[in-house]
Amino acid sequence: MVKDALVSFWNSPNSTDSAHFVGSGFFIAPAKVLTAKHLTDEGTGLWLRPEAGATGCYPVSAERLAIHHELDAAVVTLDAMPAGAAVLQPLLGKTQPGEVQLNGYFEGRREAAHPYTVTRFDEGEAHYLLSSKQPKGHSGSAACVGARVWGMTVRHYEDANIHRGCAIAIHQLWEWLCSEIPDLGRILPPPSWDEWVADMRGRLKASFESPVFATVLGGLEDGLPRPLAKALEKTDSATLGERCVEALIDSLKQAATRLKDGSVTLGQTERNTARERLLDAMGLSVRLCLDPEMLPCRAATDGSGLDAIIELEAMSPASAAIVTGLNRGRCWEAGATPSGIPTVQDKLAHAAAGFEMGEGPDRQKEIARLIHKIVLPLNPLPANVSKAMMSQLRAYLRSEAREGRARLLVLEGEISPALRQELADWLQSQLGISLLLLRDPEDDSAPYYLCDEAELLARIHEFVKLVNQPEWNPA
Repeated sequence: MVKDALVSFWNSPNSTDSAHFVGSGFFIAPAKVLTAKHLTDEGTGLWLRPEAGATGCYPVSAERLAIHHELDAAVVTLDAMPAGAAVLQPLLGKTQPGEVQLNGYFEGRREAAHPYTVTRFDEGEAHYLLSSKQPKGHSGSAACVGARVWGMTVRHYEDANIHRGCAIAIHQLWEWLCSEIPDLGRILPPPSWDEWVADMRGRLKASFESPVFATVLGGLEDGLPRPLAKALEKTDSATLGERCVEALIDSLKQAATRLKDGSVTLGQTERNTARERLLDAMGLSVRLCLDPEMLPCRAATDGSGLDAIIELEAMSPASAAIVTGLNRGRCWEAGATPSGIPTVQDKLAHAAAGFEMGEGPDRQKEIARLIHKIVLPLNPLPANVSKAMMSQLRAYLRSEAREGRARLLVLEGEISPALRQELADWLQSQLGISLLLLRDPEDDSAPYYLCDEAELLARIHEFVKLVNQPEWNPA
């Protein structure tokens, strides 16, 4: 939770009187606190008190302090991470958010998160302006979008007629932060929208490289079905993904008409190839419905071959599948709710582990059996979890990852930070798989989608229904 990453600064090691309160900060990495530089300019001593697991104050000395030479930022280093404290994951996109939630302290007491509007970037001051008025004492607060930190408040205006505050974004500090905290250098900034579109366009062309499409689609334009090529002419983020999804559905219907009237004939192998490639293309088109800046941070180096995803807020199992996978389209399964409303689910990603089954090794064995059930559904579930079984699962998962078929475990429900870290570490070291937690966002301030998710999933369901017809699916 965001609150577990917060710290307060004081000019007295024992007092909690508001007269001794200095400002706020937050953990940007283990045992590394980011705060406003001007808070450290106090002539008296400075102490740090974490919100989580606080049993006292930590002294802030010059040896523990790294100062940004231009911007109002500083990093304080502790000997160890306080028990129960959490790290805020950065939001590195350069797009200005419309609204952020301030998380920090005022007059020595932690405030409930409250919204501020980001109005514009002040080029002269090199900071963003916030509205409404930001009172004195908010410096060092985390400005978050959802549960990720976008920036930090750095100053207020004394003039009561100026209703605004100021913040610097994490992306402004990123190069400096990586130099001070090398582990942060492993996190790759998200692609820009243009980079995201170019990547998806190239992958879409690769999906239609098979000769079968030149026949069944009546020719291609720039390596793509004509409706899809037309949709990609305008790359505005608000509608591009939805237009590509609709273009694929239209292409599928047109091709199905040719197959049904006999003007085109495909063999079983050709139909299987076309079906797989079409599912891949839909998976890529759906990714154009996502805001790439809101996706999980990517690791620059990861020996497992999997993205180092530790946590992701998602609205549904299908969302998690769309966000995390390149070839997840092949795992979509059409279904229906108890009331008969059509749905689409990911038959490999959605699973729940029974943590009540036991502690320590017993819990690990339960997880291993669950993973075995997910990735090897046709094999008998082993009664015992041996080292040989662990080795086989690890090899299988890494091989799948190299082929772009990464299988991610989805755990439903909240678990404690300590248990989450234990599970993540164990899964990564023992099985080469990353832990994906599925939970609903607390609010709608961090949307992954650039469109309505329910409508998008309904259109995916329509596509899955069409691609499962006999003309595409001989089975």
